[in-house]
Amino acid sequence: MWAQERRGSGSEPDGLFLNSPFLDLAAPALVREASGTIAGLIAARRPHAVVPGGNLSDLYPRSIHRDHHGEWEFDLTLKPVGSVVVRAGWLRAIRRAQRRVHRGLDLRVPILVMCSTTSSSPSAWDELLLRSDAVLDADQIARWATKLGSHVTVVRIEDGMHDLVLSRAPVRAEVYRELDRWLTAYL
Repeated sequence: MWAQERRGSGSEPDGLFLNSPFLDLAAPALVREASGTIAGLIAARRPHAVVPGGNLSDLYPRSIHRDHHGEWEFDLTLKPVGSVVVRAGWLRAIRRAQRRVHRGLDLRVPILVMCSTTSSSPSAWDELLLRSDAVLDADQIARWATKLGSHVTVVRIEDGMHDLVLSRAPVRAEVYRELDRWLTAYL
């Protein structure tokens, strides 16, 4: 959205690299459709209201933090390992932006979209969290990526986590090889 708003202004980027972008909700179609409407109705009066059943699982943060199952250390006050609530105003804004992307943007710069080849949604700890996107639906990312502009490259990364650059070392190496190849070819 940022790049679309700057198109033609002289301050637009030369290209974009999107790492598992949030182009749709990872939910059944009926839930995706209803979520925008319901969040919009609630957010109009109470944008900070917690969306019932909208809590984000703690499994993904646990899969990346070194005190749990991951290899990364980060400030747990900024990115807590625990269930995170979803607020109506946030969900309304996200669904509005996603609908805009689904209608199609007109970005005229090279775009690299990378995502995992696999998604998962375990309800308890599972090693699959270390080799799949446990936050978003990777197939939806690949599907909607082509709506960003006319020059989009989609690369699916085997065994990639949600944030591909936080995946295990061999997977990260593949992400950086693909990024380097794309940068060399297009920028």
